[in-house]
This record gives sequence, C-alpha cells and structure tokens, in this order.
Amino acid sequence: MRITLFLVFLSGFSLFAQDFAPPPAVKSPDSSPKLLVEIIDICGCGLETHYAGGHSALSSFVNDKIVIPNDINWGNIQRVRAYVQFIVEKDGSLTDIHILHTNFSDLDEAILAVFHQMTNWIAGEYDCIVQRERVRVPITVFVE
Repeated sequence: MRITLFLVFLSGFSLFAQDFAPPPAVKSPDSSPKLLVEIIDICGCGLETHYAGGHSALSSFVNDKIVIPNDINWGNIQRVRAYVQFIVEKDGSLTDIHILHTNFSDLDEAILAVFHQMTNWIAGEYDCIVQRERVRVPITVFVE
C-alpha cells in the first residue's frame, strides 16, 4: 500500500517536469518616431510621511538622544525591541506618542523622551493635501 501511494505521489510531479515551448517571436512594429510625454507633478502629490534625512538620520538621532538609566536590571535580556506609535501633524510635530509593544518595559520612559524631542518629520501629501498620519517605528536597543 505504501509503495502504491508513493508511486502515485511521485507520478504527479512528472506533469510539472515537462519543458514548455518558448513564446513565439513577435515582430516589432516599424521604428516610427514616438512622442514621449512626461507628467511633472507640481504639487508633489503622493509624498509619504518620513523623517528628514531618512532612516539613518532617525537612527543617529535616537542613538544621540537616548539616555539609558544606570539602575536597570537587564537579567538575561540581549536586546530590547519596542514599537513606538505617534501621529505626525501637518507641521511635522509629533502628537499622541506611545509605546505599542515592548519586550522590556523598563526602557519605555527613555524611548518616549527621545520621541518627545523629535521635530524633523515631514508630513505626507495625499491628493495634493498635506495630511496628518499615524506612524509606527520599531526601535531596537542592543544590550552589551
């Protein structure tokens, strides 16, 4: 019975092992001049919310500003992972800053203090209108 099931199972793969014919060659149309139209977006529609300078600038800001208390008992923790959520207002300021999830809550206050100092966010544009947006940023702190 086992051998029969094995052969039935193995024979199903032979259907997929066949070589398929290459697609037919398509003759390209004559090379008549074509007009290339480039649409220039004047208002910058579709700009995503981001930190000025990108991810590397955000990482360096957090590294420079975070103050880790000396009296923390790390236990066997090797890295701390936290998710910070906030709203980027139209002027780039942050509101409603809070920690969504963390695996070590002793650093919550230090991480939140860094985000309360941030001002270099650029609000996104949707339909050519600058809008406030909720953003979630993962933070990882490695314990040495």
